[in-house]
Amino acid sequence: MKPKQQLFSLIGHYDRILNKDMNISEETYNDLTELMIIMGKSLLNDQAEEKISIDVPRLKEELILWKYYREGSIRCFLLNNGEKEQSSLISTGIISLLPLIIGNYDLETLEQELYAFASETKQKSDRLVLFLLMGKAIHTVMFKQYSNIDSFVQSLKEYIIFLNYDRFVQKELKGNHNDKIAFEKEKIRWIMDLDRISKEELPGKDRIDDNSQLIFIQSIHLFLKYYEEPRFMELLKHFEVSSETKILSLALRDLKKRKDPSSPQNNFEGDHQPIDQDSFLKDMDQYFNKLKQFEILKTPYKVKKPAPPGYTDTKNLFLLKPGEKGRHLILRDFEIIEKTVLKDRLQLVVKTKSRYYKLKKPLAKG
Repeated sequence: MKPKQQLFSLIGHYDRILNKDMNISEETYNDLTELMIIMGKSLLNDQAEEKISIDVPRLKEELILWKYYREGSIRCFLLNNGEKEQSSLISTGIISLLPLIIGNYDLETLEQELYAFASETKQKSDRLVLFLLMGKAIHTVMFKQYSNIDSFVQSLKEYIIFLNYDRFVQKELKGNHNDKIAFEKEKIRWIMDLDRISKEELPGKDRIDDNSQLIFIQSIHLFLKYYEEPRFMELLKHFEVSSETKILSLALRDLKKRKDPSSPQNNFEGDHQPIDQDSFLKDMDQYFNKLKQFEILKTPYKVKKPAPPGYTDTKNLFLLKPGEKGRHLILRDFEIIEKTVLKDRLQLVVKTKSRYYKLKKPLAKG
């Protein structure tokens, strides 16, 4: 049996440790873990093409549901319409792309899937370049294609220089000329910003406005500079950066520590601490590994509006009463356990086969 890759358990483990002061029950997770789960459940695989992709229609439906049960501690890069954040400590959920990146071992295939995802979710050129850089950086760590910080940064620079926008749109009849110009401008900006990774001081927000870009730059900096420190986790806790930056740094460290650099199937080794024995996250680990090995084949989600006969639409869940059962396209079989009217919202506790969801819907004012 091939060793398992405990991606979801590790992210959940690090998320809980770094955010242990948050009031999170055993049935719920922090936002970063939730987004990773959502992305994992939205993956598709194609055995003939040997690739993993993101089922964007499924992802959008998952995000609609997520809005009702999220804790609200981050601004998801898929939901904020490109709005800029002032604080440098805000997470954006960019690490939710890890399953897609780690699941595709061929870099050219991954590039096409990152472009397809950016296009289908209407991301701008600056975000597309970031996605591609993340893919290259994580593959560089996975396959140990560098010797020191300078060689790592140089490999990213060379990658950016030779990125060709036309290669991503070659299957389309015509690419957008303005998008191509914006893409080339973003490449130039990144070539200058990548030097900040190897600086002695932690990169700040003086030149980078987008929090997703800052998370990437800071994560690479912290990983390359400190990953050999025995107490890497404790060291990270003292830096004034977002928890997502710390989690991505830890994930990179675990990728680096794989025993066999030629095999992308090896375990993450963790932080010398036991991984939380969360059965749902362990199930996600098993599901992810089976998906990557094409032991199961995932078919695309078909959007059905309104919900087909016998199924309950997400918004209509709040019309049900405690004890009522039903089926939902995402939740599958469910039961309403509790319904509470609070001062400013209606709250549901919904039981599914795998877990409990606490859904919250704001009440109309007045």
